[in-house]
Amino acid sequence: EDAAKSLAQWVKETLGDKVGAVRVSKRLVESPAVVVDADKFMTASMRRMMKAMKQEAEADAPVKYDLEINPAHPLVMRLEVIRQKDGGLAASVAEQILDNARVAAGLLEDPRTMLNRLNQLLERVLAKEA
Repeated sequence: EDAAKSLAQWVKETLGDKVGAVRVSKRLVESPAVVVDADKFMTASMRRMMKAMKQEAEADAPVKYDLEINPAHPLVMRLEVIRQKDGGLAASVAEQILDNARVAAGLLEDPRTMLNRLNQLLERVLAKEA
Protein backbone atom coordinates (compact mmCIF):
# COMPACT_ATOMS: atom_id res chain seq x y z
CA GLU A 1 0.00 0.00 0.00
CA ASP A 2 2.86 2.39 0.78
CA ALA A 3 4.51 1.58 -2.56
CA ALA A 4 1.22 2.27 -4.36
CA LYS A 5 0.83 5.63 -2.63
CA SER A 6 4.44 6.49 -3.42
CA LEU A 7 3.84 5.62 -7.08
CA ALA A 8 0.67 7.75 -7.14
CA GLN A 9 2.64 10.69 -5.74
CA TRP A 10 5.38 10.18 -8.35
CA VAL A 11 2.78 10.01 -11.15
CA LYS A 12 1.24 13.28 -9.92
CA GLU A 13 4.67 14.96 -9.84
CA THR A 14 5.46 13.57 -13.30
CA LEU A 15 2.16 14.58 -14.90
CA GLY A 16 2.01 17.91 -13.08
CA ASP A 17 -0.80 20.16 -14.33
CA LYS A 18 -2.19 17.50 -16.66
CA VAL A 19 -4.14 16.01 -13.75
CA GLY A 20 -5.85 17.36 -10.68
CA ALA A 21 -4.88 14.56 -8.32
CA VAL A 22 -3.58 11.01 -8.58
CA ARG A 23 -4.75 8.41 -6.13
CA VAL A 24 -4.78 4.67 -5.68
CA SER A 25 -8.06 3.14 -6.82
CA LYS A 26 -9.96 0.69 -4.71
CA ARG A 27 -12.54 -0.07 -7.41
CA LEU A 28 -10.57 -0.86 -10.57
CA VAL A 29 -10.14 -4.51 -11.47
CA GLU A 30 -9.08 -4.87 -15.11
CA SER A 31 -8.05 -1.33 -16.11
CA PRO A 32 -4.70 0.16 -15.19
CA ALA A 33 -6.23 3.60 -14.62
CA VAL A 34 -9.33 5.72 -14.95
CA VAL A 35 -9.94 9.46 -15.14
CA VAL A 36 -12.64 10.88 -12.91
CA ASP A 37 -14.21 14.31 -12.77
CA ALA A 38 -12.67 16.50 -10.11
CA ASP A 39 -15.57 18.93 -10.58
CA LYS A 40 -18.62 17.37 -8.96
CA PHE A 41 -20.95 19.92 -10.56
CA MET A 42 -19.81 19.93 -14.20
CA THR A 43 -19.46 16.41 -15.57
CA ALA A 44 -17.88 15.47 -18.90
CA SER A 45 -21.34 14.78 -20.32
CA MET A 46 -22.51 18.24 -19.32
CA ARG A 47 -19.41 19.77 -20.93
CA ARG A 48 -20.09 17.93 -24.20
CA MET A 49 -23.72 19.05 -24.13
CA MET A 50 -22.72 22.67 -23.58
CA LYS A 51 -20.21 22.44 -26.39
CA ALA A 52 -22.90 21.04 -28.68
CA MET A 53 -25.10 23.99 -27.72
CA LYS A 54 -22.24 26.36 -28.62
CA GLN A 55 -21.52 27.42 -25.06
CA GLU A 56 -17.78 27.39 -25.80
CA ALA A 57 -16.80 29.82 -23.07
CA GLU A 58 -17.71 27.37 -20.33
CA ALA A 59 -17.33 24.13 -22.27
CA ASP A 60 -13.78 24.94 -23.43
CA ALA A 61 -12.50 26.05 -20.04
CA PRO A 62 -9.43 24.00 -19.11
CA VAL A 63 -10.48 20.89 -17.24
CA LYS A 64 -8.31 18.86 -14.92
CA TYR A 65 -9.41 15.33 -14.26
CA ASP A 66 -8.23 13.21 -11.38
CA LEU A 67 -6.47 9.95 -12.18
CA GLU A 68 -6.99 6.75 -10.25
CA ILE A 69 -4.39 4.03 -10.72
CA ASN A 70 -4.86 0.30 -10.14
CA PRO A 71 -1.82 -0.95 -8.20
CA ALA A 72 -2.77 -4.59 -8.92
CA HIS A 73 -2.67 -4.16 -12.70
CA PRO A 74 0.47 -5.61 -14.36
CA LEU A 75 1.10 -2.38 -16.29
CA VAL A 76 1.10 -0.29 -13.10
CA MET A 77 3.21 -2.87 -11.28
CA ARG A 78 5.81 -2.76 -14.10
CA LEU A 79 5.68 1.06 -14.03
CA GLU A 80 6.74 0.95 -10.39
CA VAL A 81 9.70 -1.28 -11.32
CA ILE A 82 10.78 0.69 -14.40
CA ARG A 83 10.68 4.08 -12.68
CA GLN A 84 13.58 2.91 -10.52
CA LYS A 85 15.64 1.99 -13.61
CA ASP A 86 14.65 4.47 -16.33
CA GLY A 87 12.82 7.61 -15.20
CA GLY A 88 12.38 8.95 -18.74
CA LEU A 89 10.73 5.78 -19.99
CA ALA A 90 8.56 5.62 -16.87
CA ALA A 91 7.42 9.21 -17.41
CA SER A 92 6.41 8.43 -21.00
CA VAL A 93 4.51 5.36 -19.84
CA ALA A 94 2.73 7.40 -17.14
CA GLU A 95 1.65 9.95 -19.76
CA GLN A 96 0.45 7.13 -22.02
CA ILE A 97 -1.56 5.59 -19.21
CA LEU A 98 -3.23 8.96 -18.63
CA ASP A 99 -4.03 9.37 -22.32
CA ASN A 100 -5.33 5.79 -22.54
CA ALA A 101 -7.67 6.55 -19.64
CA ARG A 102 -8.79 9.74 -21.41
CA VAL A 103 -9.48 7.80 -24.61
CA ALA A 104 -11.49 5.22 -22.66
CA ALA A 105 -13.56 8.02 -21.11
CA GLY A 106 -14.05 9.78 -24.47
CA LEU A 107 -12.14 12.84 -23.27
CA LEU A 108 -9.13 12.98 -25.58
CA GLU A 109 -9.90 15.45 -28.35
CA ASP A 110 -6.52 15.69 -30.11
CA PRO A 111 -4.68 12.35 -30.20
CA ARG A 112 -1.63 13.54 -32.17
CA THR A 113 0.64 13.97 -29.13
CA MET A 114 -0.47 10.62 -27.78
CA LEU A 115 0.19 8.89 -31.10
CA ASN A 116 3.70 10.34 -31.34
CA ARG A 117 4.50 9.11 -27.82
CA LEU A 118 2.94 5.71 -28.53
CA ASN A 119 5.08 5.32 -31.66
CA GLN A 120 8.22 6.22 -29.68
CA LEU A 121 7.33 3.66 -27.02
CA LEU A 122 6.76 1.00 -29.69
CA GLU A 123 10.11 1.84 -31.28
CA ARG A 124 11.84 1.35 -27.91
CA VAL A 125 10.13 -2.00 -27.35
CA LEU A 126 10.95 -3.24 -30.85
CA ALA A 127 14.56 -2.03 -30.62
CA LYS A 128 15.02 -4.20 -27.51
CA GLU A 129 13.63 -7.21 -29.37
CA ALA A 130 15.91 -6.77 -32.40
